[in-house]
Amino acid sequence: MQLYETIIVVSPQVTSEEIDSFVQDIEQMITTENGELQKKENWGKIKLGYPIKKFDEGIYLYFVYQAKRGIVEKLEKKLKIMELVLRCLTVKLKAPPKEFDVKKLQRDQSEAGRTRFTGEARRQR
Repeated sequence: MQLYETIIVVSPQVTSEEIDSFVQDIEQMITTENGELQKKENWGKIKLGYPIKKFDEGIYLYFVYQAKRGIVEKLEKKLKIMELVLRCLTVKLKAPPKEFDVKKLQRDQSEAGRTRFTGEARRQR
């Protein structure tokens, strides 16, 4: 069994109940394929780098699980069909992921957004 990490970006218009049922569906799919879910996180709304399906923000969901290789194809095929999913990415890990602070990521992104188009960064050079 391999260790995988999947990040899913969901439409920001989805309610919290829909997200909870969506996460349960993902959990169920992993466990029915004899996988073991090790970690799941809801990172909340984060501004996207570019608009996807006319959305500037997305709700990020993060999963780490151990499973056989075939689960990845089945999971991504199911996710691509779902309308509430904007993007998904699965990566095979060699070691368990390190902890990182999502709030810091959001803060860094908002600070970068403020200076990106104002020209402040260019003047400082």
